[in-house]
Amino acid sequence: MNVFWKILEYIPKNKKWHDHPEIQKKRGYYLPLQERRYIPPDAQIHSSVTERIKATENSGAAKYLPVNLPPGKPQ
Repeated sequence: MNVFWKILEYIPKNKKWHDHPEIQKKRGYYLPLQERRYIPPDAQIHSSVTERIKATENSGAAKYLPVNLPPGKPQ
């Protein structure tokens, strides 16, 4: 993240512009501090995500586990 994006993290964002549909229903503003992108449950996940998860399971490297993957998707 460069300096420009860090500054934008502290500018209030309207909830109607949020990725998650449940948050869009609410009114008001929030600070998008390191906000994760919403991935809908029916989204297609690229095969490279699954490959990377499997590759890091058995290696000594840090595990790759994206926190925003929908439930039931490759893990």
